[in-house]
Amino acid sequence: AMRACENQKTRGNALFSEGQILLNGTETLSPNPVLAVELLLEAVRLNNSDAATLLGHCYEFGKGVVANDRLAFEMYKKAATEGHDIAQMQLGFCFLRGCCNTKTDNKEAVKWFTKAAEKNNADAQHTLGLCFLGIEGIPRDVEKAFSFFQQAAAQRHPGGQYNVGLAFLNGVGVAQDRQEAIQWLQRATNQNVSMAMIMLGICYESGIESNKTRAVDLFNRAAMRGHPLGQLKLARCFLNGYGVRKNAAHAKELFFKAAQQGDEHAQYNLGLLYLHGNGVEKDQGRAIEWFLKSAKGGHALSQMELGLAYEHGIVGERNETRALYWYTKAAEQDCLKARLAQALFCVLMWQKSKENDDETA
Repeated sequence: AMRACENQKTRGNALFSEGQILLNGTETLSPNPVLAVELLLEAVRLNNSDAATLLGHCYEFGKGVVANDRLAFEMYKKAATEGHDIAQMQLGFCFLRGCCNTKTDNKEAVKWFTKAAEKNNADAQHTLGLCFLGIEGIPRDVEKAFSFFQQAAAQRHPGGQYNVGLAFLNGVGVAQDRQEAIQWLQRATNQNVSMAMIMLGICYESGIESNKTRAVDLFNRAAMRGHPLGQLKLARCFLNGYGVRKNAAHAKELFFKAAQQGDEHAQYNLGLLYLHGNGVEKDQGRAIEWFLKSAKGGHALSQMELGLAYEHGIVGERNETRALYWYTKAAEQDCLKARLAQALFCVLMWQKSKENDDETA
């Protein structure tokens, strides 16, 4: 009986390996997802939890089979109950996102992430850290979050390293230690985490360990990877001549790349360049277009610029209602400039209405 059990296990492992290879293909073998699913199903019948986990993935994303949320959940649940850490992770994500035929249940998600984390699954440890930083239904616990980030980082998990660095930088869940922060952010940077590059660049920029060349290099690396914040930071370097020769035209290109990705700070900066003709031909119409995009994203200074544009009729006729609307939006965000502009505008409007009243009296 023991030998039969061993044979079953060996057969299950072989079927799983073959199915895994066929699902993705190799340099010399074309993928065959349909056959892969058949082999995985056979392996699942032999209680192979690796196969059940992968089959869950196939059902979830419709690989080699028609997508089926219910069956995806069943497969993940089967393997997770058998103690498979990756399946436990996937099951956790089902509950976290409310996908695969489940309702969102953060407590249940954390339960399954914890099971996987106990098996030293670095992804689960990192995800738990994020959960304890604050999601609905889970009490915020920054010390617990830091502990899980540390566990993941100890296994060279890039996200874990980044979040440990961030925790040391800001003193969240651990005593603030800027030098320790720089070391962890450097480790995450070495693993190509774009946000780690940017945060490390900010450390070198803000004088924690002042180094202009290093800061620019890090912003450039993140920008080259297409990260909008990296593009924004690098653009500002070129705009202000920080660590590089001033080049407003190049700054404009970088602001544009970030703006196209929806970064409202870049959209605002692009608006300013067009408004003042800095690095581009002066074009107030285009300036307003970019301010409008940025303002809709909640950028207070863009909202203020729109208020000014409508108050003074920079593009088209003056529109006092729209001016007051945008000044108010910006002022609600504690933008001091906007609060002053709003107050001044209201005084002017009051004076104007008073003058009109005097004329009609």
